[in-house]
Amino acid sequence: MEFIIALVMLPLGLLSLFLGRKLFWLFVGISGFLLGLLIGGVIGIGNGWDWPVILLVGLLLGAGAAVLSIYLQKPMASLAGFMMGGLLAVVLYMLVRYGTNIATNLMFGGPGPETWILFLVGGVAAAVFVWVTYEWALIVLSSLSGALLTFIGIAPFLPFNLPGIIYLLILAGLAAVGIYVQAQMLSKTQAVVVVPAAVPAAHAASYQPLPPSSSAAQTPSGNDCPQCGAPVRPGAKFCNRCGATVGAGSAP
Repeated sequence: MEFIIALVMLPLGLLSLFLGRKLFWLFVGISGFLLGLLIGGVIGIGNGWDWPVILLVGLLLGAGAAVLSIYLQKPMASLAGFMMGGLLAVVLYMLVRYGTNIATNLMFGGPGPETWILFLVGGVAAAVFVWVTYEWALIVLSSLSGALLTFIGIAPFLPFNLPGIIYLLILAGLAAVGIYVQAQMLSKTQAVVVVPAAVPAAHAASYQPLPPSSSAAQTPSGNDCPQCGAPVRPGAKFCNRCGATVGAGSAP
């Protein structure tokens, strides 16, 4: 059964890991799918549900969540963030505490009630993160969820008794790659090259020198005052305008 789960989880995980922000409805659908598995693990196994029934519940919830996300984008993304944040908090706790194959301990059958507290705390924090930042929250959470699903897909092929830190490093490495790839895609989408419109070159105005002022001082003639240029009567010793001495005057 683990191999069937791996075949389902691996492609979903890779899509969410690298395209979770762009295909946000897929991220929401994956969250609904995992919610269905969680319900099946908590309720169904104790009531005799078979694994095909649990997978069917997960697929139905995932499809319904994906459809609703088309019409209720931000609320459904926040709800998906709550689901993924809570699940990731629990998974990290289980990896650190148990250090076993995560595919066999994905459901809440073994650990105690402290996992539910972690689930609620991690879920609320992730939901607020999505509501406030949205784009970057989708990148981070879809990368984390994609890393988790990818890890579950490859878990059956890993040694069973590896230390928990090895699983954490694999999970963190996958998430880091997904965040980097999606961040690069977001930066390319938001990069807008503004090319200014060509402005025709203004024709330089030809320089035209100012015409000489008509009020420029002129050289006074012999019958003009050498000080102010006013006409002077012949024989006058002083200028009638400025009082300057203009000469001794001519003899009559």
